[in-house]
Amino acid sequence: MSGAKQALRSGNPDEIGKALEELQQAYSAAGASIYAASRGAQPAGGDSQPAAEPASGAKQENVVDADYEIVDDDKNKKP
Repeated sequence: MSGAKQALRSGNPDEIGKALEELQQAYSAAGASIYAASRGAQPAGGDSQPAAEPASGAKQENVVDADYEIVDDDKNKKP
């Protein structure tokens, strides 16, 4: 990262381009490792279908979609 800072300070477009490419490769590698960890450390060529249920066996919450109305109590009060 210090190389990228130095390249930016130098103002040299070639150095900035090289530093940018190095940063993009590092960013891509970090993203790939995070993705692999979230997929259960499957190899890159593994099954691309998501798991049906979490492996931890955690309970799923029952979620209810409901309509609601906000009532302003100040409007209903008489002076």
